[in-house]
Amino acid sequence: MLIPNGKIEKLVSKDVSRPVLTETYLKISDDKRSSAPEAFLEATNSLALVRIPVDVDDGDTAGFIPVEAILEARKTKAVGLMANDDVVRVEKGGRAVEWKREDVGSWPDSDRLIPEPSQTYICFDAGLLHDLAMALGTKGVRVFVPESGTGVKPIRVEALDHPQDGRVGVCMPIREKK
Repeated sequence: MLIPNGKIEKLVSKDVSRPVLTETYLKISDDKRSSAPEAFLEATNSLALVRIPVDVDDGDTAGFIPVEAILEARKTKAVGLMANDDVVRVEKGGRAVEWKREDVGSWPDSDRLIPEPSQTYICFDAGLLHDLAMALGTKGVRVFVPESGTGVKPIRVEALDHPQDGRVGVCMPIREKK
């Protein structure tokens, strides 16, 4: 499996009492209509879920992928990792590191959890929205979607944990690159 772009490991849970969520999961479709399997690497912390398409190799199988294996592959600049039924293996320059592939439980049914896209949406610069939340002194924000109409409109953002003290931010939507 090729290592995906992005840092999927940022979304795994830190809650060791829920070991299923402390790992990433390689999901491989069993759609027999396609010659190439569709595969995704997924992670969740129970509040958010991410799914990233990945290319798998012959012999790669669905199951849990330890975050340590992804970090090792990035650290050694390995192109990918091998994930068979028993182990996850990272090879680079004649050196190999392996992790026993453990079944820590049932992965959530992500197909059921991911909603279909809506026709109405707003594009944000996620870093800017994060900076705005930090400036407001909060980790959670309430985003007010402007009434429909023409033109680009500013988005009102309020701190969730300071709803009545007058803290307010404004964020401009960004244009979608097509």
